[in-house]
Amino acid sequence: RAGAGYQTTIWNLNSITVMDEMFMNCYELERFEGDGITIDSPSGTTVANMFANCHKLARFDGEGMIVKLNGPTDFSYWFQDCDGLVFYSTASIKSPGVVNMRYMFNRCTRLRDFYGTNLNTSLVTSMEGMFNGCTDLKNVYNMKQWDLSSLTTTEYMFQNCSSLVNFDLTDWGIGSGFDAAGNPYTYTGGTSNIENMHAMFNGCTLLEEVTGIGTWQLDSLYTTESMFNGCSSLLTQDFSNWTLPVINNMDYMFQGTTAMTTFRGKGMHITGTARNGRRASVKYMFNNSGMTDFYGKDMIVDGDIDLIYMFTDTPSLQNFWGEDMLIDGGLYTDPDTGAT
Repeated sequence: RAGAGYQTTIWNLNSITVMDEMFMNCYELERFEGDGITIDSPSGTTVANMFANCHKLARFDGEGMIVKLNGPTDFSYWFQDCDGLVFYSTASIKSPGVVNMRYMFNRCTRLRDFYGTNLNTSLVTSMEGMFNGCTDLKNVYNMKQWDLSSLTTTEYMFQNCSSLVNFDLTDWGIGSGFDAAGNPYTYTGGTSNIENMHAMFNGCTLLEEVTGIGTWQLDSLYTTESMFNGCSSLLTQDFSNWTLPVINNMDYMFQGTTAMTTFRGKGMHITGTARNGRRASVKYMFNNSGMTDFYGKDMIVDGDIDLIYMFTDTPSLQNFWGEDMLIDGGLYTDPDTGAT
């Protein structure tokens, strides 16, 4: 462009605090190039719904775009219903500040490729529904090294991403980056602060594998209800290293996983914890799954937990391997009589 006599556009948006709905309902907007745009907001800002309902927006290229955020910043619903969006590459967000990515790409039905490089997520608390309804999403790149130190919910994160086949989340949330001052730092907490994975992959009908799922740290997780519900192509996953010290709800976790013939839970430790007056449960955990073999050797199930209906309606189950499996459901107190 310089050779043709053009000067790169530079936006110096110093101290901007509100950019909500800036391009919302721009129905004819087809492309956004961020090269040369600098957003410097030391006090944080909000950009919620910034491109919502831009139905013809097909490409968002954040390469060359620099975002400096040092205060709480809301990115929720950023591209909601941009059902023409096919390509997205993130801007370089070099400082922490993003706290909310809730439904960021909600119902972007044509989004195929997501590149998550150069994104500082160290303060993000919610990724709820981030890719909900992205039915064409096939490739998710550079997500596994995100800093998840503050993340508490991934509920509905990939719900109904019906074209997603597999992706690598080995050691998710473990890596290195730069703090607000530009100093390098490492983060090792992984997924240990995530509390809610309800319906995280619900309806991902082509999903075969989440590579590295067995490496996740789940110290705070209280629900996996319907996590893989309807994932009819899901193959055998290894959950043998999972330790769930505060789990409360695993109902319907693998319902409808008809291609999953084997459950590998050797050494898995499930500690049920009462929450809001409700004992932990695993109701219909494998309902209508294709599981033929359950490997539970050395598995520990203890705490305040009920196992009612755990294997109900698992019609293909043939082999149950429970050698040295320990089940201790704790004490139950009858709410009417007070008897234990």
